[in-house]
Amino acid sequence: GKLSLKPDLVVFHLSLHRENKDYSVLIEESVKCLNQLNSLVNEILNKKNLVKSESFIINENYKEERDDKGNYKRVLSGFKSIQNLNLEVKNDNLLIGKLLSSFATSSLNIEINLSYQIKDQNKVKNQLIDLAIKDAFAISKQIAISSNLTLGEVSEIDYQNDDEFYSPNVRVTYGRMNGNNVDYNSNPQNIVLTKTIRISFLIK
Repeated sequence: GKLSLKPDLVVFHLSLHRENKDYSVLIEESVKCLNQLNSLVNEILNKKNLVKSESFIINENYKEERDDKGNYKRVLSGFKSIQNLNLEVKNDNLLIGKLLSSFATSSLNIEINLSYQIKDQNKVKNQLIDLAIKDAFAISKQIAISSNLTLGEVSEIDYQNDDEFYSPNVRVTYGRMNGNNVDYNSNPQNIVLTKTIRISFLIK
């Protein structure tokens, strides 16, 4: 079974970066940055709690200094945090442009990647299974006719529901600033999905 579909979902993969010498201050600043990001999204989409957290990592920050003997040593200079988040929105260039504009003109130190996906994965999965089974019957019937045989009942179905069934085409994109607005006009390529099901038939 094979489908070529236009993506209807865009996922913003967002990373907020902060650095500070004081651990507790870094925590406070990171929380403020997340609240600010949520406010920006809420203002445009008019919905709360759309930004989802994936991870919040804090690492020590070191620098190299010379001691009295001229030898280099690592000295703790503070801490740095990375908040990895995601935001799902419909595939709408105008909406995406508004979000990119809002992020770009904010004070946030934010890294942005976008990926195009299909929202209703279960529906697509069922369509692929249906197409694969119809294809198997059509090909087997033709082979039987060409071989002067009669196609009998199904004897076995080999179907693996693996995690790699759905592989969206990920594409990193950037918007162009036009004054304070991002002129975003992207036409992503279709996402091609396939599913293989092996069906064995009895022959007469």
